[in-house]
Amino acid sequence: MSILIVKRKCMFGGYGSVRNILKSNKNLLRKKSFFEKNLDYSDRKRLLLSGAVGDLEFKDISKGKLIDIKEKIRNEAKLEAILNFRITLFIVFLIFTASLFFVNEIYKHDNLIKLKNESRLKNERLQIFNMYMEEGDAQLRNNHTKNAIYFYKKAEVIFPNDSLLKIKLKQISFK
Repeated sequence: MSILIVKRKCMFGGYGSVRNILKSNKNLLRKKSFFEKNLDYSDRKRLLLSGAVGDLEFKDISKGKLIDIKEKIRNEAKLEAILNFRITLFIVFLIFTASLFFVNEIYKHDNLIKLKNESRLKNERLQIFNMYMEEGDAQLRNNHTKNAIYFYKKAEVIFPNDSLLKIKLKQISFK
């Protein structure tokens, strides 16, 4: 018995045909890119060091001068920190002031609406009170004292401290 091994060909054109297509596509691309390459740290360091010529020289400075330079740098850092703190404080103050202004405006607006509503309600109550008083007066002119007392009592519910109403009720009770 012998075993027959058959190599199967791929449906897409045989072995390695995809590689050839990709290689030919790559050949179609431009050789020079329109965009600069993004350099990482090591590439930039190599580029900078390739342009440097010679050795670096450092000046010898006395310890007193070195202390003065450090003190100057520290003072500049302190001034910058103070300036940053002042700027931050000023911005916080502006935000706080603006928020107070808007809250105050909202409060004024709400109070104005409340006053208008109270005024409207007072006017409505006054109209109803006057209607009851006029009806009570009309009933009193027609000698219907019980009806007049009824309308005067209804008016008294609306404005219990009205002096004219109290006088009219006393006059009716003495008749």
